[in-house]
Amino acid sequence: MRFPNFILLPLVLATVLFTLVCTDSGEQIGALRTFTVQQDWQAALQAFALDSTDTRLVQTWSRKHGEPADTLSAWLQKNYWPMQSLGLRLAEQAILQLGFASNGAAQGKLDTANAIAQDLGTACRDSLLISLSSFISTLNADTKPKRAVLTLQRLHARTLLEFNDYAGAALAYQGLRNEARAVGDAILEIHAEQGVLDVWAQQDRYEQVVAHGHTLLALAQRRGYYWAQAQTLNIIADAYRVLERDSLALLYAQQAFAIAQHLGDRLTLRDSDFYRARILYRMDHLQEAGRALQEMRRRDREAEYLPDALLLEGQLHQEQGEYGLAQMDLEQSARLFEQLPHSANSAAVYSNLSLLHVETGDYERAMSDERKAYALHESERNESRMARSAMNLGFIYAKMDSLDAAQAAYDQALVLYRASGERRGRIETLLLQGELLLKRGQLPEAEHVFHEAARDAEALGFAYGHASACLNLAKLAVQQNLFSVTDSLLMVAEQIAEKINSPTLKTLAQWQRAGLARRQAQPVLALAYLEQALAIQEKVFSSITRDSLRVSFFATVQDLFDEAITVALELGEHERALSWSERGRARALLEAWGKEFADSSGVLLEKSPSVKTLQSALPRTARVVEYRVLPKALVVWLISSQEFITLQLPITRRTLEDSTKKYLQSLGATDLPDFRQRVVTNSAAVYQDNRGRGRELYDELLLPLAPALTGGNEIYLIADGILHQLPFGALVTTQNRFVEEEYVLVKAPSLAALYQGFLAQRRTPQFANNRLLYVGNPAGDLPAAREEEASLAAHFARKKVLTQSRARFDTIATSLHEGAEIFHLSLHAVADPQRALNSYLELSRADATDLRPSLERIYARRLLEWELSQTWLVLLNGCETASGKIVRGEGALNIARLFALQRVSVVIASLWQNDDRWSVALVTAFYRHLAAGVNAQTALHLAKLEMIRKLADDASLKYPLPYFWAVFELYLNCATAPSG
Repeated sequence: MRFPNFILLPLVLATVLFTLVCTDSGEQIGALRTFTVQQDWQAALQAFALDSTDTRLVQTWSRKHGEPADTLSAWLQKNYWPMQSLGLRLAEQAILQLGFASNGAAQGKLDTANAIAQDLGTACRDSLLISLSSFISTLNADTKPKRAVLTLQRLHARTLLEFNDYAGAALAYQGLRNEARAVGDAILEIHAEQGVLDVWAQQDRYEQVVAHGHTLLALAQRRGYYWAQAQTLNIIADAYRVLERDSLALLYAQQAFAIAQHLGDRLTLRDSDFYRARILYRMDHLQEAGRALQEMRRRDREAEYLPDALLLEGQLHQEQGEYGLAQMDLEQSARLFEQLPHSANSAAVYSNLSLLHVETGDYERAMSDERKAYALHESERNESRMARSAMNLGFIYAKMDSLDAAQAAYDQALVLYRASGERRGRIETLLLQGELLLKRGQLPEAEHVFHEAARDAEALGFAYGHASACLNLAKLAVQQNLFSVTDSLLMVAEQIAEKINSPTLKTLAQWQRAGLARRQAQPVLALAYLEQALAIQEKVFSSITRDSLRVSFFATVQDLFDEAITVALELGEHERALSWSERGRARALLEAWGKEFADSSGVLLEKSPSVKTLQSALPRTARVVEYRVLPKALVVWLISSQEFITLQLPITRRTLEDSTKKYLQSLGATDLPDFRQRVVTNSAAVYQDNRGRGRELYDELLLPLAPALTGGNEIYLIADGILHQLPFGALVTTQNRFVEEEYVLVKAPSLAALYQGFLAQRRTPQFANNRLLYVGNPAGDLPAAREEEASLAAHFARKKVLTQSRARFDTIATSLHEGAEIFHLSLHAVADPQRALNSYLELSRADATDLRPSLERIYARRLLEWELSQTWLVLLNGCETASGKIVRGEGALNIARLFALQRVSVVIASLWQNDDRWSVALVTAFYRHLAAGVNAQTALHLAKLEMIRKLADDASLKYPLPYFWAVFELYLNCATAPSG
């Protein structure tokens, strides 16, 4: 038997290069260069200490076939020298081993070759495929064993698939299947059939994958090949996942897992874990998906699935609202996929990053990432996925109010979907296009599009799409006063929602019935429908355990609460309107505090005290003011021990947001460098601008309440929307005084939290009994912190001070466990305005010293590890600890909220980047007043009044600019420990 003349040197160099890849030895790298330049292949063999099997093969081949070195070297330099060809060289080595009946060694080489083939760049495609085809032809013409030829044909087919040549791969697999049948090789036949399924999956032909997969499964069962059964079950399960037949998908994946577990096959178990994780993620079983993914990562020793695992982990974090972690996972996955020719997977990462940016409101980055996804799909000429990306781009354009661009993107998606034959994606695009036309006021065109979507969805059996189209048509019909048509369409949507058990569709149907009732002048019936819609959402909400998911859940249905409040006000039911406002407010925070707020059914209606109950707890001088920012009005409720007042002010949400943002910028809260420059240039002009804008906001927000505020000296504010970021104390009254000069101001997340805070304050401890834990100046770069430390120490007989290198996470945790009623932090803090869990505090590392400070970032989530059960007051003297992304209903997601989650009664935090000198002066005054026996809110109020006077007398500033004294806000929460 004569082998092709060019096998020896590829075999030698393949082994040499493979050894090089697996080592970091500079000596061996130098040896490789020396021996290859000298063409001394025997020396190369000895230098790299090839395993005995490879050496015996080379020696056996050398005895049979001799070849001049220069001929081999010339061929080698032409075809095999590029490192990217390593996969092909290993494949040929495997063929040689098969020729000598070394089947086990050959399989290992083929597996390695396949893994390396995935790393090949598209630039090598032509030479690789030509070499493979030439090699197959040569072997076919030779007397090489037929199984060796078929094995290389399998590699050829898989390589075509890696290069997205689906037609070529399908033909190659079909040819392999036919030849395997002809020689009676059932194992290769099954591999070929699985390859065909892989091709169809890449082409989104999942119905065919399922149908043919069952045929293949039957073949594997007849042959008794358990490994093939497990692999095929996984393939079918993943197809069912994509087809949204979740129960079947999970059933097949579990069967595959059981077989793989019985076999003890680590690789198949790894595959099963990954498929199960994807299916569980699809079914919203996020914790189980995470556990399956961890098991898969544990078994994936070669990190073969690492990019895919990071993609899935990113999706899991994204679903759980952990956007910072999601972004890190997805960006790492993108970097890994960029090194592989998996355009589809790379594109999936970018599409997920795009969705993440949409959820956080960063539409420019969302657009950039989705365009990358589209370009990758275009490079592989996958029309179906190009269409999906075009649809996503249209959705992002619509979010950005670029309506013409959105329309063009949807039109492009429809053309691509039509060309690819994917009907479901086309229906989804039609629904989005219809909503866009509604937004543009093109009602006839929108109606035509929704009718087309309804017809196509019904014909396809796409229930969710059919119901969505009916709901949109009902929305159009009610605007035209076609009430019977509206009712019929809603009935269809409700029947579908019930059939597929979709809480979202059920909620939307009830919500639209409320709209129909309002249109028919039946507000009582409308409110009943809204109550039913909320009851559905309450049931879903009760099943959610993670805080981040709770936060995002009710943010999506705040419009429902807005409508219910509006209807209740129309009926004159002011307290019921307040109840609706409370039901949609700080829900995740209330749930985290425990079930004592809920009634026996867990419904949160009773979590807020009644007006009468709250009035009984209020001091006569206290006023509670709750705001609700509606799209076209600002609703305000004022509660005192004697009064309950409701006002609807003609201020739109957009107007209020614009005026508040301008005021915050004038204040120095949002553009600090500009503010500092303006103060240096003309502090008088800055002060007058502050006061002018502050007076405008006072006239809008507090002046209408002035008669009811008379006689009070405390205002408890329950803010909404942009008002969470507003320092009410810095507003200017009609007497040209700061509001802070007339009232003690406190913020609370909700009436329920406020009521509990009042109860806690009745258990005021003696100040002398308070233990202080002071954590300050980890970096050693805050000169004023030393003054702060000395001042605070003078007020506390019981204290523990952790500064500089002692300000470590572990020492803080230990000290809190020992007990501290007051916890003070004075350090650098960084707030992420979009992703709360990316905010962090800077503390010392374990290896830091005072002379050589070294800092680590303690991200928000880790702060929840501190035990604060004995702590009633936390003061965060760091930048923007009360600043963060505002989520509708829940409020501001910031570092301060993390301490509220742990039921710290009073949290004092900063709204913007504070000034070190003046913050320390304010904090020092606060503790002095606290030590004198007043409560925390009064102490902070008195400290701020001191700062106003000192700033007015300051030689450099001359004016009491609110930037310096209004930075800290006091938040009153539910308490487990006595409040001070």
